[in-house]
Amino acid sequence: MDPSSDEAGKHRATLDHSLPASALAASSQSKKPSASGSKARICLPSHANQAGLITDSWTDQQLIYHPTTTSTPLSYGITLTNEIHDVDFFPGRVDSASTITSPSTVTTGTVFPESPPSSYSISSSPSSNSVSQSSSIELNSIIPASDERLRAGFTAGVDLKGAGQLLEQSHTAGSFSSSSETAYPYTHPVADSVLQTALPLLQSVQNLPSVPLFRGTAPNPLASSLARDALLTYAHRMFNSPFQPAPLATMPPPSSIVVDPRSREHPYSTQLLPLLQNLKALHPRHLPTLLLMGCVYYAIGYHEASLAQNEEILSMDGTYVEAMSNLGTTLKAMGRSDEAILWWWKAVLLRPTYWDAINNLLGSLIVLEQERVPSGSIAVYADALRLCEFVRTKLVDGSGKLLVVIPPSEFHQLLNIIYVGGNIRGLSDEKFESGGLQDFVTAIELLLHLERPGETIYFNFKHLLLALCVGGLIITSSLPEPVARLASSKGYPDFSTSSPVRRFDILGFVRIADESLLQVLLAEGGGVFPSIFMNPEQATQLTSIIFASSLGVFPSLCSWSESNGRLEQPSSKTMNESNKIASDIFLSIAKKLQEMESFTIPLPRFGSEMCAGPSLVLLLYYLAFSLSPSPSSCNNLGITLSTTPWGDVPTGSANQLEGLEFLELAKAFYKRGLELDASHPHLLTNMGSMLKETNFLDAAIEMYARAVQINPDFDVALANLANAIKDSGRLPESIPFYRRAVEINDNLPEALCGMVHAVWSVCDWRGLGYIDSNITLDSVGDVRLDTSGDFLRSGWMSKLIHTTQKQVASAYRLNVGVVRTTGRLEDWVAWIEESIGSELPLAQKGRWTRLFQQFFTDLDRDEKCINEGGFVIRVVEWLMRVLQWRWYTEAFGQVFYFQEKLDPLFLEISDEAKTKYRRPRLPPSMVLQAAPSVLPFHTFIYPLSARGIRLVAHRNALRISHSTLTRSWIPEHVYPPPPPPYHRINVAYVSSDFGDHPTSHLFQSVFGMHDRSRFCIFVYALSGSDESSHRKKIENESEVFRDVSSWTTQRIVEGLIKDGIHVLVNLNGYTKGARNDIFAARPCPVQISFLGFAGTLAAGWCDYLICDPIACPPSTRVCDVCETQFPHSQGHHASGLSNFETINFDLGADPESSGEWKYVERLIYMPHSYLVTDHKQSYGGRQDGLAAGRRWEQAEAKRRRLRRLVFSDLFEDTIIFANFNQSIYATWLRILKRVPNSILWLLRFPPAGEEHLLRTASHWAGPDIMARVRFSDVVRKDDHIERAAIADIFLDTAECNAHTVAADVLWGGTPIITWPKYSFKMCSRVGASIAYATGFGSQMVTETLKAYEDRAVSLALSTTSSSFRRSGGDTMQGRGELANLRRDLFMNREKMPLFDTLRWTRNLEKGLEEVWKRWVQGGTSAHFNVSDARNHYEHCNGFIWIHDEDP
Repeated sequence: MDPSSDEAGKHRATLDHSLPASALAASSQSKKPSASGSKARICLPSHANQAGLITDSWTDQQLIYHPTTTSTPLSYGITLTNEIHDVDFFPGRVDSASTITSPSTVTTGTVFPESPPSSYSISSSPSSNSVSQSSSIELNSIIPASDERLRAGFTAGVDLKGAGQLLEQSHTAGSFSSSSETAYPYTHPVADSVLQTALPLLQSVQNLPSVPLFRGTAPNPLASSLARDALLTYAHRMFNSPFQPAPLATMPPPSSIVVDPRSREHPYSTQLLPLLQNLKALHPRHLPTLLLMGCVYYAIGYHEASLAQNEEILSMDGTYVEAMSNLGTTLKAMGRSDEAILWWWKAVLLRPTYWDAINNLLGSLIVLEQERVPSGSIAVYADALRLCEFVRTKLVDGSGKLLVVIPPSEFHQLLNIIYVGGNIRGLSDEKFESGGLQDFVTAIELLLHLERPGETIYFNFKHLLLALCVGGLIITSSLPEPVARLASSKGYPDFSTSSPVRRFDILGFVRIADESLLQVLLAEGGGVFPSIFMNPEQATQLTSIIFASSLGVFPSLCSWSESNGRLEQPSSKTMNESNKIASDIFLSIAKKLQEMESFTIPLPRFGSEMCAGPSLVLLLYYLAFSLSPSPSSCNNLGITLSTTPWGDVPTGSANQLEGLEFLELAKAFYKRGLELDASHPHLLTNMGSMLKETNFLDAAIEMYARAVQINPDFDVALANLANAIKDSGRLPESIPFYRRAVEINDNLPEALCGMVHAVWSVCDWRGLGYIDSNITLDSVGDVRLDTSGDFLRSGWMSKLIHTTQKQVASAYRLNVGVVRTTGRLEDWVAWIEESIGSELPLAQKGRWTRLFQQFFTDLDRDEKCINEGGFVIRVVEWLMRVLQWRWYTEAFGQVFYFQEKLDPLFLEISDEAKTKYRRPRLPPSMVLQAAPSVLPFHTFIYPLSARGIRLVAHRNALRISHSTLTRSWIPEHVYPPPPPPYHRINVAYVSSDFGDHPTSHLFQSVFGMHDRSRFCIFVYALSGSDESSHRKKIENESEVFRDVSSWTTQRIVEGLIKDGIHVLVNLNGYTKGARNDIFAARPCPVQISFLGFAGTLAAGWCDYLICDPIACPPSTRVCDVCETQFPHSQGHHASGLSNFETINFDLGADPESSGEWKYVERLIYMPHSYLVTDHKQSYGGRQDGLAAGRRWEQAEAKRRRLRRLVFSDLFEDTIIFANFNQSIYATWLRILKRVPNSILWLLRFPPAGEEHLLRTASHWAGPDIMARVRFSDVVRKDDHIERAAIADIFLDTAECNAHTVAADVLWGGTPIITWPKYSFKMCSRVGASIAYATGFGSQMVTETLKAYEDRAVSLALSTTSSSFRRSGGDTMQGRGELANLRRDLFMNREKMPLFDTLRWTRNLEKGLEEVWKRWVQGGTSAHFNVSDARNHYEHCNGFIWIHDEDP
């Protein structure tokens, strides 16, 4: 059939949410998301713009780190801080699906090396006579011996220019110090009094800046140190606030404010510099005065004077690190970066806690590395890492304890340096757990020691994570009883009372309970930390509860007051600065854990490997938010909550959520983030993806549009906007947004796949590249033949195929080790035997052992195509099927029918049954499978291999399975099977297309034609009524019709259980509106795919596919075990089996294998054609009573009238070739050329395609042929059926055949020419299946493209006419092969199998009975031989061959 549109799919909307894009640098420029990702990817999500985060997925790497104020109050620097907004997704989901979705952090920090605002651009020519101070400092620790140039510059002070382009940005040039260690406070009581006297003296020489204040021998009232310090205090005030040096200034204000400090009218030049010059004259060796004067010279652009001033300071004191740092800053501004780096290094070596020099040096080393690294390469930042390690080793010992005293106000500086080092280390191939994670943990643990009189209490990272979990449980009122009991046993009874939360010393408790508490929590979470769900208000309380014993802040920031004997909080500034860095660190850890291929890692302080799991990731994000709420933490929380398939939550918890509740929680964090920054493009994009997920399409488009307006180069927002516009029915309008997204980032899979499908849909084939064999389409749309192999690498289609292959391969690196960590080899085999209820025969046990053995070795997963997570899902789904079958056979025996009605099992499930048939669970450490960006439905038209198509479907199936089987409403036991049929098998059809849709056009009469003495038919409609005649017919003729469009998945599944459904039929597959999670829950014994999706679902929740041997040749299915033991006689009723133990239980062929086979399902082969039609009921019987010949004459007369109406300018004998889709267009144009008296009739579907098709026809075949390509509008179904008969010959498409349309034209007597191009594409073989079901297939089916063309031409040229008229008259007799074939098709349509719906229904019922019998005999997890087989393939029970006894 012809599904009307592709499936957006929940995981695609997730990709919209979580399109992954890791960021490095933040600026006004857009950064590129990397492929991962999803759902949005949407992303799984990514961590952008954290301080210092660098990822190897970007070629244009930049580094951000936090600038911090100096340790002294008077450290001046023209430092620009920016709120960074470069946050990424995956997708989608990329849109999960797509729709597209991404997490990140937003950092206030110095950004390298983006251009600054113009007001901060400072530049000057390098000083030719300035020479750096030489030094005897040991060089080996900072400069590699091989770098002679830098070593020479360091020792000789030579001019080292040209290391990098001048960055005209004051904060890039470095933070400029204007104070010595002795700080000058902004207020000073004595100094203020002195200033009252000194300022009038200064006023008297206001206009004489170059004249000293006092001459001769008169006593100088300003020569005292007290007056000097008072005036210097005033100077510092003026430097900070040049237009408001109040409260003591009595000078007249300037007549106008001059903002540019380089202007001669600026107060720096008119007031501040004269003051400092006079002070210097009075106190020529006062270094703080000289330091501030150097700052002023720098600020007004006199770099040479600034340089000389700092060199003068160093000539007096060679260890004055502030002057060294400022000297470096000045040299940097003068373009002498290498010399600047040397001076900063000198300052850092002398004082490893001089943060200004450290930050300046770190930024410059990063920029220098970026300038050195070629485009497209990965920067390693070795020098920057060396600096971070030097500072850390000087200040922190190997156990993580401080070697020097660092005031709490400076903690954030040290944390930042360690944090940046960890991020840089993460760029290497070193594993996160042994590299960056260790640095992050070291930084956090520096905040976790509590000073008390006479003792220091040290907490570690493990204690913090345990406290975080306990704190979350307390906040959400879901503290498990075992935790409360443990707390009470450890002397903390408050945990089980309603005491105020501030009384809970959680850190003290977890420090004592430690491993005992960990085991209790893991038991509650099923092997991971329990999942805890908080809203923003609850999450805000986390830090106050966790750190209740240290006044709600990190313990290290508190100080013990000797005066009152109590703990005191730090200043809010100190607390906020450390909290910000710590928040970024936790965001980094959480995101790194999300991006890892397995959650099972050796977490520091935990002693051994443990499963971090998504629940811990969520807790870390909560803690980051609680420490420092930011748009990015809100963004990450929103994505994590809305895209993770959350499963179990703490038992008995009031914290259980489901479905839309997660989305509402995510929405709350998105809203909170937008309150913090209403123009945050990534929050807007993710909010849009969530709105799209919940069917608020217009609102989603508005959000995406706002994001694009704010950041026009944001590729993820552009791709999501394009997807949403396409889904709203405006396909042509989406294309410019797709193109723009791909122009910005051609490695964004969702944008690439969306664009390729969109341009293909409107027939704009320019630049597609590889389309078939060695045929390519170039940028202007010309067809090129390429035998060199380059066609495989050219064009958008080649890029799409390559991207899909990369995405498929990425799964082989996910979940590595999950089998080994879940159980031993013998444990897995024992679980298999436990599930089947008996010991495996020796041969079968050996096969299972070998199957599991591969996961206990170090095999290369990529090379062997081993998807370990996918394997675990397949095993769990297989065990579920086995357990459900066992439950049936042990409750009812192996009987097909029962003579009396039995009570269903679900009414009363004993504890014994719950234990015996306990559902196997997915390991909580498993990472959600990522689905390729290409949708399964789109594989119908793309030139992918059989394996490629199979894996696109399989990865979607795995994702659906994982998401469904971890839902909290899934019971602990498998769903109970229905009782044996009481005379009738219960069959349920599930679809979203019961209405005016091709599925209903074809299938609507089958529901009423079923034999109700043998079948009870249920219909589950996933969509509401469209009030069409098709919907009403189905509602009226179905025995039980249920509109479940508003039901949750849980309610639908439980409804199927209550209805006792034996066979469940999926009429959607991977098409729009599908709810495949219903099937993934496995509510019914037998589950079948049919009609909606012409291909494999490759899913463990689909047992059979209804097809025919032409559409799905037997060779396209692989069966590993066909020699199994017991015989089964197809078609005969049996009462049961006596040799149950001989059943061969086998997992079946692995969809991940390298073979080019296609079908995972067992195949039900219908006779004639699998495609059902309803034309005989809907459009037949209108000429009853007329002789056959007369009916044909009337039909031809009507056809001629319609022909003249639609194409009034054509001759009567003009051949009309028709197609109502577009494909193999070049072949059609050649046919037109070979049949001069012919036209090609196409539909405007979509209307935008007409322009491209006409342009292509002119380009390929010339304007004359183009003029013979005609278009008409889409019409109602009834009108379409009548009008289709106008065509003389219907030319079928090759990649994906016509389904419903082919049946429509054949009903009108129009023959089709079709070519079953692929053996493995069901969608490309349906035309042949339909044609043969007419009885005239040999005249319409061809074997090659050339034969296709030749057959169309020969059939067209076979027509002759006994009369010829240009107009008028209703009759015209045609002769020849075409006329005869048309007449044969029309005259036999009432009796041919293709249009015999009742006959088709009876054959289907044979198949439904057979699948039920086979399930009773061995379930869908067993193999056996069929004894009465008629051919080789009939021996395998992987096929059911239905034979039609009718002639």
